[in-house]
Amino acid sequence: ATTVVMAQSNQFKPGFYAGIELGYATVKAQTQESANTLVNILGGSATVTQDSSIFDGRVFGGYKIIENIDLEIGYAQSNTISQTASGRTSGNVAYSGNIDVSYNGLDYSILLRPSMSTGLNNLYFRVGGTYLTQKASASLSAAGASASTTQNTSGSGYILGLGYDIPVSKSVDIRAAYNYLGNIAGVSNNYSNRFSVGILGKF
Repeated sequence: ATTVVMAQSNQFKPGFYAGIELGYATVKAQTQESANTLVNILGGSATVTQDSSIFDGRVFGGYKIIENIDLEIGYAQSNTISQTASGRTSGNVAYSGNIDVSYNGLDYSILLRPSMSTGLNNLYFRVGGTYLTQKASASLSAAGASASTTQNTSGSGYILGLGYDIPVSKSVDIRAAYNYLGNIAGVSNNYSNRFSVGILGKF
């Protein structure tokens, strides 16, 4: 009887799941690009520093089609990372400013899993795409005057990752994952390495 129960519990059952996770990502330093932009506009010289990490929250849902394949879609919203700039114009006027950057948007993926007979079915490999918007708000002050602007950049990218779902009950898993996001907001040299922990419920 025990063997029958165990065999039944190991049988695949298609179904929906949904969850939430918190992520931490290292981001590509873009200080030189920002400094070059300031110099091109104002002349003179510029120095830029930048935060090196970002946090985000993500909600997601998916459907287990067969034991080897899940389809998943998610929506993420990040906090803000900042760049701080200072420099002098070609007319030797000192200035300072900052740029705040955040992102939000969708990801869509196929999760590929080993067969249940291997005992590794909770492990998955993720491959998919993203459509993210990067919001940049910039302000600059010099000689008692100030100016500000906001720019949104949106576009498609890709996502690759590894993860593991740790069962804590029949219907609840804890998920730990690593993802590489490339071409963020459609920008070819914009990427991040993201680590996350979350919880999901199966229906």
